[in-house]
Amino acid sequence: MAQKQNQNKIVTKKHLARDEREKRQLKVIMAVTITVLVIVLGLLAYGLIDSYIIKPNKVVASVGEVKITAGEFQKNVKYSRLNQINQAYSYYQYAQMFGEMGSSFLTTSQQIVAQLSDSVSFGSQVLDQMIDDVLIREEAQKLGITVSAEEVFKEMMTAFEFFPDGTPVPTAIPTNPAEPTLSSTQIALLQFTDTPTPMPTATSTPEGWSLPTNTPNPTVEAVESTAELVDSEPTEEPTQTPTVTPYTTQGYAKALDNYINQVRQFGFKKDDLYKLFEMNLLRQKVSEKITEDLEPTQEQVWARHILVETEEEAKEIIERLESGEEWNLIASEKSIDSSNAQNGGDLGWFGRGAMVSEFEEAAFSLEIAEISAPIQTSFGWHIIQLIGKGNNPLDSNEFQTIKDQTFNMWLTDLRSSRSDIELAENWQEFVPSEPQVPSDFVSAIYGAQ
Repeated sequence: MAQKQNQNKIVTKKHLARDEREKRQLKVIMAVTITVLVIVLGLLAYGLIDSYIIKPNKVVASVGEVKITAGEFQKNVKYSRLNQINQAYSYYQYAQMFGEMGSSFLTTSQQIVAQLSDSVSFGSQVLDQMIDDVLIREEAQKLGITVSAEEVFKEMMTAFEFFPDGTPVPTAIPTNPAEPTLSSTQIALLQFTDTPTPMPTATSTPEGWSLPTNTPNPTVEAVESTAELVDSEPTEEPTQTPTVTPYTTQGYAKALDNYINQVRQFGFKKDDLYKLFEMNLLRQKVSEKITEDLEPTQEQVWARHILVETEEEAKEIIERLESGEEWNLIASEKSIDSSNAQNGGDLGWFGRGAMVSEFEEAAFSLEIAEISAPIQTSFGWHIIQLIGKGNNPLDSNEFQTIKDQTFNMWLTDLRSSRSDIELAENWQEFVPSEPQVPSDFVSAIYGAQ
């Protein structure tokens, strides 16, 4: 039997050199791989840290020592955009319900969507609101105004239409103001058809961001009021027993949780909703304090006008009036304000802020029966005659408008007086554009015309 002989492998220097070279190459490959992995992981970590820690904590605006961070700003913008989208959808539904009569609802829905398309402009509005909130909080502290947790919870329940003590009912409705008593001078100026033209009563907007409208008005707007009024008492309604709401405590809690779950995807949590309601109540209380000395009256004038396109036409009309021609006949013949030309150009009673500034200044400077020189505005050339002037009572809606205007002016002045309000140069980089308006909804509202 042949014996198996072991032969030792001969290792030469060449073999050793190759093994050493392969080991070095493997080490290099491993080092490069590890380095690449470290870099990739570092970039991922930095991206996460930048997205969730660094960027959210960057300051987009400051009011004194108070900083508004990008995270807070983005959260508020997203929540506001969501509310506006829901509001636009509600107006679209109203338009569908009322058909041709609902065209104004459709227009409002389109205006909201158009605003949302300009994300930077929309973000600017939200940032301004957040700055105002800081100012209001500071002033509330100075005035000793606070909001309790009980008030916040009650306001939240009301927003979700949960009334544990029964649905509240109105107890009194104020009657319409009495008609003004005209002097003999005013009666001589007017024909029997000349009466102050009432304006439509403004409706309240849904809760959320109010939408400014810039729709041009072809006529000078007027607000109805009265002068030298007889005092009137509110008309009492029969006392009604509050009805028990079918909304249970458990049902309210479920509705609230469902809502929180809907907005949570945009970073808005239950605590944020609480702070939102708290801020709204604080704003209301500060507004009430700032406007507490206002009386429900306003200096107003009652005027009529003839509107033409050129100054030469206006001068010719004044000459005709001075020669004794009747105002009403000239107005029906020459005035291009079709809304009231057949009624002598009657604008009714209006206060300051209702008209363009040039028209307002001229009207308030006139005496009763006096006719103005030609007044130019963006609408054309006006000849104005004053019919009445007085300090007139306001209804609840008009008075609330005056209080809102007063508070907003106070807030604007307060903001102008501060030199410690700063915006970051790159704040626009942090404006989110989501949630987006669904494309099918955009097609629906513009295809509904």
